[in-house]
Amino acid sequence: MKKKNIVKTLAAALSFAICLTGCSGGTSSSSGSSKGSSAGSSPDSSATSDAGSSSTDTTLKWALDSDIVSLDPIYAYDTTTNLVVVQIVESLLYINTDGSVSPMLASDWKCVDDKTYVYQIRDDVTFSDGTPMTVEDVIFSMERNMGSESDSYVAWMFDSVDSIEKTGDWEITVHLKNPDAFWQYVPATTGGAVISKAYYEEHKDNYGTATGGVLATGAYKFDHWTNGSEIVLTANENYWDKSSPCDFKTIDYTIITEDTTRIAALKTGQTDLSVNVSVDMIGQLSDAENLDINSVHAYRIDHLAFNTEKAPFNDKNVRKAICYAIDAENLVNSIYGEYGTPGSGLLFGDALYTIGSPEDWEEFAATLDNYSYNIEKAKECLAASDYPDGFDCRLAVSNISYYQSMAVYIQSALSAIGINVSIEQHTYDEMITIQFGNLLDENGVKDYDMGLFDWQADFPDPAGNVRPILISSNAGAGGSNTSSFRNDAVDELFTKENNSVDENERVELIKEYSELILDEVPIYVLSFSNQSFAVNKRMKVDLGPLYFWDLTAKDFTLA
Repeated sequence: MKKKNIVKTLAAALSFAICLTGCSGGTSSSSGSSKGSSAGSSPDSSATSDAGSSSTDTTLKWALDSDIVSLDPIYAYDTTTNLVVVQIVESLLYINTDGSVSPMLASDWKCVDDKTYVYQIRDDVTFSDGTPMTVEDVIFSMERNMGSESDSYVAWMFDSVDSIEKTGDWEITVHLKNPDAFWQYVPATTGGAVISKAYYEEHKDNYGTATGGVLATGAYKFDHWTNGSEIVLTANENYWDKSSPCDFKTIDYTIITEDTTRIAALKTGQTDLSVNVSVDMIGQLSDAENLDINSVHAYRIDHLAFNTEKAPFNDKNVRKAICYAIDAENLVNSIYGEYGTPGSGLLFGDALYTIGSPEDWEEFAATLDNYSYNIEKAKECLAASDYPDGFDCRLAVSNISYYQSMAVYIQSALSAIGINVSIEQHTYDEMITIQFGNLLDENGVKDYDMGLFDWQADFPDPAGNVRPILISSNAGAGGSNTSSFRNDAVDELFTKENNSVDENERVELIKEYSELILDEVPIYVLSFSNQSFAVNKRMKVDLGPLYFWDLTAKDFTLA
């Protein structure tokens, strides 16, 4: 992932076979701006919405836990920004809640061979200003993610792409340099999102900001954005898919960064929906008669990351000592309860046993030593390190309440082996800046020691967490390899696995590099946690683990 040039950076996501089994066709069916008080208006509408009116039944009142990064889809790669952008911008394909892929702006597609994908583009789609979408718009939009100069947050998804070309009046062909197990899903992410080329070229200097906006094909269009406060979208009267009428005519996003205030807004009906409900806040919502609490078996890992390019965390024995000193099972059970499962030594939980057999993965996970709590082993590992008497260090943590509880627990646990931890609390935005290496010290090294982070695989694939957070090419400034982990053997095995079209071979290679990663322990997976949603009972919402790609309000219905 390339260095970012906008003020705010993305949050993680979420979190990735090929022609032999996974490459199937479909059939036709229905730069962020700095905080301030500036507001913009829709590029195709001067109307002012009445989204703030709680008496309007057709207004969807959506609570966000932070401001968004940008309206530009190449920067939409976090579980807050995406919830806004995917309402406005559509992609070639669409990931369903069960992980399958369906047509969107492409009416059909096929995998010709393991390096060639052909997409039939719909010829009846218009942007929200009524101008027609063309094949040139599609190619332009996808190519923005490519090349060494691209600062797209999903540029890494295009590493295997050789070219994208027009091969028919309404057809494009993607040629890959090598087979890529993940490519089948990429056109269903914001990497496959389509914008108006003409509008972009007219608004290059402020595209995606509150003043520049965005022009695309989605069921909703941009109305205005008051940075740090509110974002309003209105229904697109020129929406091409007439089979999907929107029950909600306006979406009013209110940015409420404080957990308890967001909970109060949900309980009183001031807001209808919150996607990121903190696990320790769920109990406060359980008695609310106006709400349903839904929990999705997600592709998420909550983990402790070590800065491996900085002493003392460049010492493997130090990292192992810390892991053995933490009673992760007790920690997860006490904080997450039924909404999380302790880590297994793998980088994915059972929701991502999507290739191979679940039984095989369970048997393999049982063979792994996931640093089960053992204070004597912790002391032995520390004694074998260059820091046998312990040391002082910092633990970066967001202001999310349950992460603060985890930090206090870890601080206490590590004191037992002579490691003195200072907890440094950061805002959500600051933690994302740390996670993506955009905060460096005077030596150009990521400026943190340890940190508590989450990541969600972008695709329904067990290798989905490895490429973005542990492969060397993503380890630099601006990259999602937070721990700056570099291991040639892991890189080589991952490349071989990702290029394979044999599912059984992929499973064995994933096992092989998983053992190497576990031995090096650049990150310690504490929990495979669920994603919890609070939804007002006046509406019905279909939720899935890839909600950050597929949760579109056009599919919501009034109860």
